[in-house]
Amino acid sequence: FSDDASSSSHHSIYLKNASYDARSISLLSWYNKISASLKNEESSKDSIANLKYIHQFITSRHDSLKRTSKVRLKKFIKMYPSFSSTNVLRQPEKNIDVLLSKCEEVRPAFSEILTSIVEAAGLDPNKVITLKSKDVMHTSDTTHYTTLTVPPLKTKLRCMEKAETEYNGDISRLLDINRASIIVNKEKQLLAIAKALENQNIVRLQNRFKEPLFTGYRDALYSICINGVICEIQLHHHAIVVAHDKKESYMYYTYFRSFFSGNVDAVSNRIGIIESCLDLSIVNIDIPVMLEEIMCSQDVWLVWNMYTLVNEMGDLFMSEVLCRCLVEMDPDYCGHKRNLAHVLLISDGQGEKNCAQEEAEMLYRECLEIRKMTLGAKHM
Repeated sequence: FSDDASSSSHHSIYLKNASYDARSISLLSWYNKISASLKNEESSKDSIANLKYIHQFITSRHDSLKRTSKVRLKKFIKMYPSFSSTNVLRQPEKNIDVLLSKCEEVRPAFSEILTSIVEAAGLDPNKVITLKSKDVMHTSDTTHYTTLTVPPLKTKLRCMEKAETEYNGDISRLLDINRASIIVNKEKQLLAIAKALENQNIVRLQNRFKEPLFTGYRDALYSICINGVICEIQLHHHAIVVAHDKKESYMYYTYFRSFFSGNVDAVSNRIGIIESCLDLSIVNIDIPVMLEEIMCSQDVWLVWNMYTLVNEMGDLFMSEVLCRCLVEMDPDYCGHKRNLAHVLLISDGQGEKNCAQEEAEMLYRECLEIRKMTLGAKHM
């Protein structure tokens, strides 16, 4: 991304009244059309609502990271890096009924192992976690969380839903049918539990104290294998648990999980795109005004980042708007024209040939002519 993208003054409402060069003056009428389009409630309401939600999410993420930054777990972060025994972990069964039966068989051993580990660390497994005398971390599985919580197995319905939405129906990818959480008060306890877990068959560790979840939450996620069945253990720190709005975080987690899928670098890249586009210092941000200012900024990289964001969200309306903006700003670049043509064809569907399809064909022809002029006809 451009080094000056995030520092661009695209949040000044008076940008469009500033002095423009000759090219900018010719674009002013086009910007006015886009402004009118953004104010059309029917055509833009979903786009504006999605961007508003993203702004709320990224603001919540920053707040969470700030609240939990004082919890220092340097030894655990250094001693226990993330790893996985294989690229894709799988359960021994693809049949949901057989897999649930196997998970039920290992559940007593799973619970017994964790109870002994927690007690060895000097913790009471049944102690209720509270903040100012109130229970914390309420979920649909339990009325409250204790130091050690082993909730019931995931239901068959929930397993089927998760496999379908996250793993294309592959039941063997479900690693948290048996799961548990352990909450510690001190790093010393965390290290003791981690040390005890070394005696188990650990197949994966995600040290999210070092590399937080995209929501900003920090914990450590262990996957251990018991009699061939993979079970999940979440290690939490009490100070992070009580500082984190779990209900809000889970809401954002379920909504954005597919968008932030991938490795740490991919997640960081998407976060960077959002942060370069949205002003986090404004609480009640006016999304239409923000979009107008981004497009009037003449900052190609800034507009490109916003296009990348809405395109990955599947927002065809805003993708078209921003593609048109990029084409107007840089009419000689074929990439923007190809993207606009692609968006037009997807938006239009597979119906009879109409204006959108004709425009897409025209854009593709223009790209072809530019390539001919650049490379010569013999290279086409």
